[in-house]
Amino acid sequence: MLMGIGRKLMSAAREWATVRGAEDLELAVWTFNTAAIRMYEGVWHGSSSV
Repeated sequence: MLMGIGRKLMSAAREWATVRGAEDLELAVWTFNTAAIRMYEGVWHGSSSV
């Protein structure tokens, strides 16, 4: 499975937050940054809000 630096960083952030008891993570991204949005949707399995 191909995993770029963005996915690795998001995975590490999720693990770091989970270990520390976080219930939610929040991420902001510009709507025109479609490549980032696709990556984030893949990391968080499509969870999003506008």
